[in-house]
Amino acid sequence: SGAATDDADPLDSDDEEPGVSGFRPKAEQYLEKVVTDTVDDYLLDEDEIDRRLLGLGIGGEVEQLMGVLSDEERAAFAQLAEQISIDTSGLDESCFKKR
Repeated sequence: SGAATDDADPLDSDDEEPGVSGFRPKAEQYLEKVVTDTVDDYLLDEDEIDRRLLGLGIGGEVEQLMGVLSDEERAAFAQLAEQISIDTSGLDESCFKKR
């Protein structure tokens, strides 16, 4: 009759397990937003992408873009580029047909 159970969600931060935070670091949130926005913008026209990069002070050259990224951003960019390449090339699809 209204008694709390052991598997109930914590009511406040004092009830949470030590070392476990419900909040992600800002850098992780930022990088996740950039990756999501990049995937959404991937369908844009190449001229529009170049225009946006120029508006941000970054040219369309890959070397210039990589020069302004942090190590973590470069790694995320490389992973994103690889995933887009796999998705667009069909490398993740089997060449064997199911019967």
